[in-house]
Amino acid sequence: MPVIALTADVMRAKPAEHLALGFAGFLAKPFRIPDLQRLLDQAASGRRPAVEAA
Repeated sequence: MPVIALTADVMRAKPAEHLALGFAGFLAKPFRIPDLQRLLDQAASGRRPAVEAA
């Protein structure tokens, strides 16, 4: 079952670290519904989200 990381700590949020831990996706609050839908679609299809280098 895919798990999407959700955090309220935007200043310290590091999507690459969450993905490296095995999460299927990452969202920082406040998030937009289209962003959540995109991650759910990716998780359902087995795709992993792309992460930009910091």
